Amino acid sequence: KEYLAKKQFAEARLEFRSALKIDKKLGEAQFGLGEASLALGYVQEAAEAYYEAMRIDGNNLEARVRVGSLLVQYETEEGVKEAERLSGEVALKNPDHVENRVLIADVRAAQKRWSEAEAEFQKAVSLDPNRMETHLHLANYYERRAKNDQPQAQAFHSKAEEVFRQLIERNPKSVNARLAFGDFLFSTKCEA
Repeated sequence: KEYLAKKQFAEARLEFRSALKIDKKLGEAQFGLGEASLALGYVQEAAEAYYEAMRIDGNNLEARVRVGSLLVQYETEEGVKEAERLSGEVALKNPDHVENRVLIADVRAAQKRWSEAEAEFQKAVSLDPNRMETHLHLANYYERRAKNDQPQAQAFHSKAEEVFRQLIERNPKSVNARLAFGDFLFSTKCEA
């Protein structure tokens, strides 16, 4: 855990793997392995560790949200259905779980159920208005809308830009927000 807190992900991954060689039923170590692996880009290993953490601890909501978030990114029919199932389980246990509200929104967007997705994003923002990741997902949502609705593309680009600008105004030192905004500006300029 200490290595995770210090963002020393390679060391954390080694430590969690060592602990799991001794006892594979350590749910916290499985989850930690998932976190470290994901940070290092080992997506398959992360997903397997999160699934194992869920199997060990049926109340591990964070693992469900992480797996669902990984699955919905690929937008396969099977992956989106599984992400929806996992997000439903979390919602039953904790309807105000912010990350899960974002996951539900991402699932609805993948299903092209746009108004439901936007409503879920608004719920997530209302639960924690300062959570940067929610705003990044919301901006990404508007970008997806722009790509799927060419006649309204400019309006959605404008909404995404507004989200980014507000986010940077509230978090002026955030490198992630600035990089995401830069990527957005570059991609919209290239599309024009």
